[in-house]
Amino acid sequence: RRSRVVGTQGDSANELAAIAWLFIELAKVAFNIEVILFQRFIGSITARRDAIHGMFRFIGETDAAISVARLRSETQTCRPQFVDGKYLKAEQVVHPLIDGCVPNTLVLDGTGLLLTGSNMSGKTTFIRTLVLNALTAETLDICFAGSYTAPYMRLLSSIRISDDIAEGTSYYLQEVLTVKRFLEASQDSVPCLFALDELFKGTNTTERIAAGKAVLAHLNRGPHIVLVSTHDIELAELLDSDGYELHHFREEVVDGRLVFDYQLHTGPLTTRNAIRILELYDYPPELIAEAYAVQERLLKKPEGQPNDKRERRPLRAGAPASDFRFLEHPDNQRRPVNQHSVHDRDKKHLETAGQQRRRIPPLRVNVGGQEIEISRKYKDTARLRFESPAGE
Repeated sequence: RRSRVVGTQGDSANELAAIAWLFIELAKVAFNIEVILFQRFIGSITARRDAIHGMFRFIGETDAAISVARLRSETQTCRPQFVDGKYLKAEQVVHPLIDGCVPNTLVLDGTGLLLTGSNMSGKTTFIRTLVLNALTAETLDICFAGSYTAPYMRLLSSIRISDDIAEGTSYYLQEVLTVKRFLEASQDSVPCLFALDELFKGTNTTERIAAGKAVLAHLNRGPHIVLVSTHDIELAELLDSDGYELHHFREEVVDGRLVFDYQLHTGPLTTRNAIRILELYDYPPELIAEAYAVQERLLKKPEGQPNDKRERRPLRAGAPASDFRFLEHPDNQRRPVNQHSVHDRDKKHLETAGQQRRRIPPLRVNVGGQEIEISRKYKDTARLRFESPAGE
């Protein structure tokens, strides 16, 4: 009734109706009827707020239930089983958004997954498949698999990372910040599922492998399950004693083409295909030949050649081999190298660090009747400056 009163309009074809409409409009203006009725509308809605919210929740839950029921009827799914402990079993698991997806089975009992494989073989897709099924299991109570068993877990992933110009963060820094959140979450007793794709690929090979090994070993402690894919085959040996199972995807060359079976295989990967893919896509032959030659040189290690060609100064007798802070100087004195200078540099405190350095007196020695002055400029550095009277 209120809406009819507010929305009443005149009929131009009927003069009496037009006159009546005019008087009604004047009455509404004079007594502010529209504003009063509007406030009463708001009051009615406010009084029934809980009922309105319940109605919207009911509509949303009904719509979601219909969608899930339709999904179950059109797709092969299963009901997940939730257990306690560090255990994950996914039989014939597939990705629902991939037509004709090849099913795979994975069982992790107290271990993490280290997944290697050639390019385009399906490593990242399989990691995403496992995380997606964990998500639908905990939210919709369905999985796209023959069977799925796992504990309730908090899901954290580092799969698609990019730099941020607006925030001024590089790709590597974004990786560092993401992994830092993983490390903080791993301190909690709540089980977590960590999914990582190509950890620390924003930095050089040596430090990527070293840092990746340390991070993955740390995350795999406690009740957490770690799923990681990588191209670094070296991690397979380094993580052998840290509770990781090795699996891989591989390919075959058939009639000059790379053919992927997308089947999960046990053990580490032993082949490479990056240069082969360049060749298949008609890169210049001389470029391919040079790439293979460089690869062969990199894979060959002459016997007896150390990994680090830089010669280290000898340690004083009795010093621990792992303690590189103490170097044997020409005066046969052990002098510590202040490691804080490195941190000062990283924190851009060069000026402060320079002021904190303390000069030490030079050392004078007699060589062949000629006095030589050895100037050690700073106590926190191992560099020595040699000066002879001739200025050499």
